Amino acid sequence: MQIILWATDGSESAYAAGKMVQHLKTGFPEAKVIALYVREVMAYPPQALVPSGFEDLDQNEQRNVERQIHDLFGNSHDVELVVVEGHASTTIAQEAERYGADVIVVGSHGYHGFDRLVLGSVSRHLLDHTVRPVLVVR
Repeated sequence: MQIILWATDGSESAYAAGKMVQHLKTGFPEAKVIALYVREVMAYPPQALVPSGFEDLDQNEQRNVERQIHDLFGNSHDVELVVVEGHASTTIAQEAERYGADVIVVGSHGYHGFDRLVLGSVSRHLLDHTVRPVLVVR
């Protein structure tokens, strides 16, 4: 295994996925980790739909991602933070192809029923729309 793509949004479920990546690194110490943070692109300007402070929220999420990386991997040169804009599941799949990821590791928020229908499921979409192996961590 040479490339592990860890999709993270700074959440608790993403941290759990990061712990799994940390575990995988013990078995594959030469593997490079791509920590991918996708900034969601909105069809309308954020200020039209969301109160002010939206950009601060995004910056806080990115800081959480950076803290997770440091907490799990220290200053390892085998971990690269990549920040891109797009629709999360589609962008994760595209980036996995671009980097030639051997595995995509993603957390599951555990949504069920109506929440899953409304909010969608990044992990479910990845399982259905990529040929790369996907490890979903709960």
